[in-house]
This record gives sequence, structure tokens and C-alpha cells, in this order.
Amino acid sequence: MYTIKSIISKSLGLNLLEQQRITWTRRQLSKVPPNSTIIDIGAGEQYVKPYWSHLQYTSQDQGEYTGTGQEGLHTGSWDVSDTQIICDAASLPIASESYDAVLCTEVLEHATKPIDIMHEISRILKPGGTLILTVPVTSLTHFAPHYYHTGFSKYFFQYYSSKFGLKIAEQEYVGGLADRTISQNISGKDRKYHQSKYNRLIWLLLSAIIILCASIQKKYETRPMQELGPCGIMLKMTKCKH
Repeated sequence: MYTIKSIISKSLGLNLLEQQRITWTRRQLSKVPPNSTIIDIGAGEQYVKPYWSHLQYTSQDQGEYTGTGQEGLHTGSWDVSDTQIICDAASLPIASESYDAVLCTEVLEHATKPIDIMHEISRILKPGGTLILTVPVTSLTHFAPHYYHTGFSKYFFQYYSSKFGLKIAEQEYVGGLADRTISQNISGKDRKYHQSKYNRLIWLLLSAIIILCASIQKKYETRPMQELGPCGIMLKMTKCKH
């Protein structure tokens, strides 16, 4: 349920859908056995640092995004200086079957060859290994020009997983039709827009109205409605044993 507190939190930059992904990712990481080897594909600023202390962690990133751009949403700054492996994720300099687990969150939409990345992930996973993956089903333009796909449906992974020897073990949606209404009408505002106190007040009032209407919609949202308009998808996949 959306409250006044959550509206204020959103105005300060808290992305409720992102929190849903982080909570799910944290839960999945906690299930990976201690001392397992894991590689974070497209690690960026490694937001999962607090959750992999029990694992042997390796970070990988292409390292081309700087936090700024002329179009879409940007972070303002982006520091990947402590990334261990800088390379194209579609061609990893890693031996086959090297890792017990792979983490890949909100990355494939920024890849020119997502299928090749999926192939590489499967290649470096040990048989029986785990892939923890999240992607948008639909998204606003962000990190441009490193933004090549608005999102992926569950059918993409249902089709390709078996081709790479992967099996879907768990699947959850991020948000639904109501959440999409909220995120696309509220979260996408440019920071410059909020520099004006007048604009910020108008935005807060409009946000409250949108959230109220979307909350009513969410209360009656059925599974078919969620299937119609999810914001993202979270998948736990395992590599088939030989």
C-alpha cells in the first residue's frame, strides 16, 4: 500500500520497484552455499556488496558507462574503478565451468548481444550451478547510449534457456500494471525538473493522485492483469548436469 511516507520517500529518489528486486536478489544470494564462487556480470557499482560476504566474489563490467549522457535517465556519476574484470560480457576471458553461481541484474537491456551473453553465462557455470537474473519487461530510456532493449518477456527465457542447457527454477514478476503506471509517470522525472520548489510541489501532488488511483487499481489486479503489464522479471535458473 502506498502511504504519505512512501510518496515522500519516492520524491527523495527511492525506487520501490528497485527495492523489490534488491530484496529478491538478497534472498537468492543468501541461498548460495558459503564459499561458493560467484561472478557478477555487468556489476556496475556492485550494489549487492552487503549480501555476498559469504561468497568468493568476482566482478565484471564493460566499463564504458560514466554516469552522464544527453538523453534519458542517468545517475550523474558511476564508479567502476574497482571492477576486477573489464571486458565484453559476450566474450568472457574465463575458463568453462569456473563458477558455482552467476549474478546478472538489470544488464541485458544494455547489451548489443544478449543471447551471446546468455551463452557465455551458461558456459562458465558449473553443472548444477545457479544463475540469478533480473531484467526489465519494459523500461524507460536509461544509461543511453548504452541502452539497446526496452526489456525482455518470460517467453524469451523459456525459449532460450533449454538451448543453453539452463532450466528455470523460480520466476517472479516485478510489479504489475499499476506499478508500471506509477513508475513511468513518476520515477522518470528529470532531476532538473525538481530543482524548482514550485515544480516539486506540483509533482508531489500529481504523484499522490497517480499513486492513489494506481493503488485502487492494484487492489483489484488479478494474475492475468499482472501478466499483461509487469515491469520486470526475476529468474533463478540452474545449469543442467551432464
